Amino acid sequence: MMGERKSVTVWTTAPERRFSDVVSPNAAWDADRIRQVLHGGLSALSEDNPADLLLPPVKSFAPKRAMAAKDLHYHRYVEVGIITRGEMTIWWDGVWSLCPAGSIFVIPPGTRYMPHVQDPTHMCPPHSVVWLALHRGSAIVHTCSLEGKEHRLSEYYCFIEPQVMGQARSMAQELADRAPGYDIVIRGSLLCLFTWLLRAPVHSISRQSDGIRDQTDVGQDGFRERVESYLLSHYHRPLTLAQIALSVGCSPAYLCRRFRELTDQTPFQYLRTIRIDAAKRLLLSEVPIGRVAEMVGFDDPLYFSKVFSGQTGESPQSFRRKNLPAKR
Repeated sequence: MMGERKSVTVWTTAPERRFSDVVSPNAAWDADRIRQVLHGGLSALSEDNPADLLLPPVKSFAPKRAMAAKDLHYHRYVEVGIITRGEMTIWWDGVWSLCPAGSIFVIPPGTRYMPHVQDPTHMCPPHSVVWLALHRGSAIVHTCSLEGKEHRLSEYYCFIEPQVMGQARSMAQELADRAPGYDIVIRGSLLCLFTWLLRAPVHSISRQSDGIRDQTDVGQDGFRERVESYLLSHYHRPLTLAQIALSVGCSPAYLCRRFRELTDQTPFQYLRTIRIDAAKRLLLSEVPIGRVAEMVGFDDPLYFSKVFSGQTGESPQSFRRKNLPAKR
């Protein structure tokens, strides 16, 4: 079966996270460069080489209690990854898989996984990945690279394409059913997806370049920079104070006190600003407002509207009407 020969079940214990996030926008990874990667993905898929496409195994990882402790990823949407350099090891639902440069992998909803890990038998070399998170009417795309123990993240982009959800649902259903030939259907869905995204309009939705500061501006220990990096790379997920504190290796009480000393804001006040700035960029597209709320970390669209109005003085609907480019 496609990609399964590269997967070896080792054990059902989730791996430890051995890297830290660093916001590191790279001018080389702009929207045009991402389009080049998508075009390369079309070529790889059209060659019909089974080694180019990696699909998750049947789930073999049961304990849900390990999710929080191990910082596993767990999403309600389909994700697609394209390895552009080196070789990444991914742990997904109890199985380790090696993803070489040029390969493409698909992660269906509900899969618990950890990328950029080192398995017991294989060293994790430097590598780069383009990630696509498939939402209704859009794909959120960013790049990342692992260099030693630093996980460097780029800007986030939103590719607006109404066909995205149909292909995401098709791939998720095929991976759930595992009917004969499901891998061929997924390959076809990816070909369609990449083609549509190559035509789609794109918006930058993060403000990472505004968040980067010199080490001298944040103190010798880089505390503020480390907190900001974590918030900028995780603002679209539900976050707790304990998670943020754990990411920088301190207690929640110290996090709040020290961050307020450096910024005159609490971590959650700063996080709220990041989320609203990202929402403003998304509202310049035709992504539904409820989906915008979800994409920037709000579970409740009504609460999102309340927070947005409090931060900007106008509702998301009003902001969109005033700023959305008129159709020609």
